Amino acid sequence: MTPAQALEEWQRGRWQAAHEAFEALWRGCQVSETDPRAELWRALAQAAAVGVLQRQGRRNGARAVASKAAARLRLLAEEHGSVIAGIDVRAAAENLKDCVEDASKLGPLLMASDGVDHASGNSSRS
Repeated sequence: MTPAQALEEWQRGRWQAAHEAFEALWRGCQVSETDPRAELWRALAQAAAVGVLQRQGRRNGARAVASKAAARLRLLAEEHGSVIAGIDVRAAAENLKDCVEDASKLGPLLMASDGVDHASGNSSRS
């Protein structure tokens, strides 16, 4: 599974598939203090689980996981910048903060408009 495929599952609201895809990306990553993608994939796997739990009617579980994922994303944004792997991490954290109150508010991930992964400095533009 590629990050683009995982993002596609998320954007379509396929929470179980997105959860599994981001979890596979996380488990396949080399953990590094200079490359925050492993923690990003972990946080997004947790965030996708919010959608799964919400659909199962497990609202308390969804709120708890949303809170953990939002905290992880906020920390990533503070330590590595607001855009990682083309994803607006700050916006994702804010979206999840809303989900702590109402997990049905889980929405699409915002992609960075400038095409630059600010954590690595790499451009995703062709």
